Amino acid sequence: MRKHRRDGLPSDDSEILKESKPREMKDPFLVLSRVNKYEAELSQNIRQLNKDIIQSDPAIKDEKNIKLFERAKQFLSLSVIGRLVSVVILLMAAIDKYPYGFYQMLRWVVCAATGYTAYLASENDNYKDNKWCFILTAIAIIFNPISPFQFRREDWQLIDFGASLIIFVSIMFTREDKYS
Repeated sequence: MRKHRRDGLPSDDSEILKESKPREMKDPFLVLSRVNKYEAELSQNIRQLNKDIIQSDPAIKDEKNIKLFERAKQFLSLSVIGRLVSVVILLMAAIDKYPYGFYQMLRWVVCAATGYTAYLASENDNYKDNKWCFILTAIAIIFNPISPFQFRREDWQLIDFGASLIIFVSIMFTREDKYS
């Protein structure tokens, strides 16, 4: 009797070789058909396992909940979270006065978030995403922490507010899931 693993495939490749006749091993079409058969069995087992998981968890039984979960997973990517944090910090800086350490942290966070998103946008061949790449790169350069630009406080407040607005709008148009 043949031993099978949990996924329905033979537990050892040597069992496949023992069962096959030497003539079958020479014919690549027969070997390929056998591989395709095992691949089909495996994908069927995976589909059944996914159904079992969905049926066992009451929170994701509903199709709407599954779609909502998938959309939330797409929306809350690393670049989106970084940009949301950047928007909040920039708005805080535009509204109130903080110690110098806050502005140093602001530069690191904004530069990292916009630089990463600009990199993601540059990976896409779409012309609109290349526009976002240049816009976000410009923001990353303005807020770079290595060689900071020196502006008056009033100018920085306008720059902070404008950058937060641009970064917030970029969340709607550049998504990490489009590039992966």
